[in-house]
Amino acid sequence: VGKILQVQNANFETETSTTSTTLAATEIVDQITPSSSDSKILVICNFIWTCTESSGLGGRGFVEIHRQIGGGGYSGRYQDVGNVSLQIRRATAAEWSVAIPYNIIFTDSPSTTSAVDYAVYFAHAWNNDVGDTITTGASAHDSSITLMEIDGS
Repeated sequence: VGKILQVQNANFETETSTTSTTLAATEIVDQITPSSSDSKILVICNFIWTCTESSGLGGRGFVEIHRQIGGGGYSGRYQDVGNVSLQIRRATAAEWSVAIPYNIIFTDSPSTTSAVDYAVYFAHAWNNDVGDTITTGASAHDSSITLMEIDGS
């Protein structure tokens, strides 16, 4: 029990930006095909969040990991909605930008031997922050996702 059966890893040098409050897929995605329906998948995502504030006092965004089994379409798996994933506040209104390392680690039980895709989705949290931008994969910082199949029997 607990033996690592396989590891998949993907690194990304690109970035995705949004000003939208609608969840959007980022470049951070990888796939693993479990050898047993009893297997667990350890998901590890590492990336840099950048928040660029156009003129207000703060910026805020949400992040989720979505899962797709056998090409059947993505749905939320690891939900951070309802909790602020990234929030930056300043005492005075001015243009500014900040980059913060962000890590997500969790174990999933997909109960399948079909291909399982995991993707990072994100959104801006406030409708009234016109011009604010949330970005993954800030320049000169790679993003990564690692998927480990763990024997669940």
